[in-house]
Amino acid sequence: MIDLELFPTSPAAKRMLKTVSPIYDHAYVGKWIYQVMGLEIDEAWDFFKELRLQAFPETATWGIAYWEQQYHLPSDKTLTIEERRRRVISRRGKRSPMNPARIELIIGNMTGAGVETIENVAPYTFRVMVKDEGTGIDTSIIFDTLVQIKPSHQSFEVEVNTKTHRRKVFVQGGVLNVTNTELPEWEMHYNFNAVVNPAGIVTGIHQTILPSIEQ
Repeated sequence: MIDLELFPTSPAAKRMLKTVSPIYDHAYVGKWIYQVMGLEIDEAWDFFKELRLQAFPETATWGIAYWEQQYHLPSDKTLTIEERRRRVISRRGKRSPMNPARIELIIGNMTGAGVETIENVAPYTFRVMVKDEGTGIDTSIIFDTLVQIKPSHQSFEVEVNTKTHRRKVFVQGGVLNVTNTELPEWEMHYNFNAVVNPAGIVTGIHQTILPSIEQ
């Protein structure tokens, strides 16, 4: 015999009973109906809570296989779930999403020059403009770095500007083209006109020698 005071056991059923007349607290059939409905809701809620955990590799269980697939890791079921999570987290941290700000930061720190990134200069192509202030920049280092960090589906252009040269590297479809443009010398002529108005206090000291007084 079921104790009606301890029934239903479903958390959802208990919540539903609070929304109806208290008469159902003593109805055996009524409580069973709420119990059956509540069990279905409890199961759906448990699945929803578990589904949210799969959105992060730190908490994923059965969803860890999808994370391994995303990062091209073989699913090794002989490993514990914690070991599989660590593999995914380690792979995820090696490559953060690239955006113009991150590219400017990386290339700027590497060259010590001013960097500007312009997106969509051509289909699936971005341009990195580097302003050389005279320290000298190795374009090949910029090229190698961008090949490693750029999204795989995009091409890029690198333009390095100095006072007398513009060096441009264009990479698309695995083909590298380099052009070098001579720029005219920068001639800077400045004329400065200045008027100086001195002001101040002048103190003069005069010394007079008096004749001896004879008494």
